[in-house]
Amino acid sequence: MKAFYISTTEAVTDFLFEIYTRKASPFDPAEDLRTLRDINGAPLFPAQEAEYLDNIMMECFVYCVLNDLDIYTLVNKVQSKIFGIRTDA
Repeated sequence: MKAFYISTTEAVTDFLFEIYTRKASPFDPAEDLRTLRDINGAPLFPAQEAEYLDNIMMECFVYCVLNDLDIYTLVNKVQSKIFGIRTDA
């Protein structure tokens, strides 16, 4: 399992990029990562990894709040880069 350390905006976007690439579809970052499913309906992440990644996502939200950033703006940039879409319509 890859270790993430959320201490910069780039670390947040790198984490988001990793999660969105693995999910292979858009989702709300406020969702519990433990409940995400793949296209076949199976859990996207094993339970222990999902717990870890969900905690890292919370760190991303905290980092953004403390640094006056909008996590959804970062999400839109990541999703646009991966999926060629924007979700801020």
